[in-house]
Amino acid sequence: MIIIDPPIPAAGGQRFSERFWSYNGGPMALAQQTRDSMYAVSGGTVDYQFAEIHDEPSLMTRFGGTVLTVDSMYQLFLEPGLTTLHHGRTTRSIRFLQ
Repeated sequence: MIIIDPPIPAAGGQRFSERFWSYNGGPMALAQQTRDSMYAVSGGTVDYQFAEIHDEPSLMTRFGGTVLTVDSMYQLFLEPGLTTLHHGRTTRSIRFLQ
């Protein structure tokens, strides 16, 4: 599992999930709940486990052809109504973890 929830230097090291979402426990708790739900729904047939967990420090997101830094994405999230993000195009830039 790759967790893409980097610390934001401009926000004192808070992660995006801490700064912009009120979900308790962050992405790891949500992933564990999803795992538990899959187990329950399958009647115990599916034993879903996280073989590896990577805490990715970057966003891997392109906007207007430029790879966004954590701080630049943070500034876009602070914009009222997320206007720039809603009118622009973001894409994922996949790279292999090393």
